[in-house]
Amino acid sequence: MGLISLIVSVLLTPALRCRSAHRPAAALRWVLAAALAGGLGLGLLLLPSQAMDGLRTLERFTEGGMEASARPALWRAALHWAGETLPLGLGTGGFTIAAGHGERRGLYPHNHLLEALAEGGPVGLLLWLGCFGGGAAVLLLRARHAAPGRVARIAALVLPVGLAAMVSTDLGNRMVWFALGLALSTGMVAKRVE
Repeated sequence: MGLISLIVSVLLTPALRCRSAHRPAAALRWVLAAALAGGLGLGLLLLPSQAMDGLRTLERFTEGGMEASARPALWRAALHWAGETLPLGLGTGGFTIAAGHGERRGLYPHNHLLEALAEGGPVGLLLWLGCFGGGAAVLLLRARHAAPGRVARIAALVLPVGLAAMVSTDLGNRMVWFALGLALSTGMVAKRVE
């Protein structure tokens, strides 16, 4: 997931900086050029070559990475318990106990959205969507009005954390909430009062 977060950050951070500098054509050119370069790089890695045989990153993409993970089972369990406990959900912190893992916090759903749904029901899901969807909307909408460097720095911090929240963290992770605050901070404007 770290590699995917890095790729998305490299693709989107400069594009957001260009967009906030009122240069949408440059933003689009950057995304297209970076996507083309990434596609060419991936194509080179997939070529049969003895030099590429031991490359661990390539093996993750080509040899059963997700099937070997416990995440799909945890995601299925989260969806199961979300359906079983409609409309209220399991309650805060209830997933690990309901799924039969006891008090082991390491066996949470590993997906922010699914954890909000399982533990908070549809209301929890709507609140989660309001928080994080709103944060993303504020960042994207205010990017045009904020300083380009500030937008780029915030995006470089927020994007990897946001992606990790969908596969590798729980609702109690403070970094995710900090990233939400950073995204929302683009909606703040300071004016000098004289």
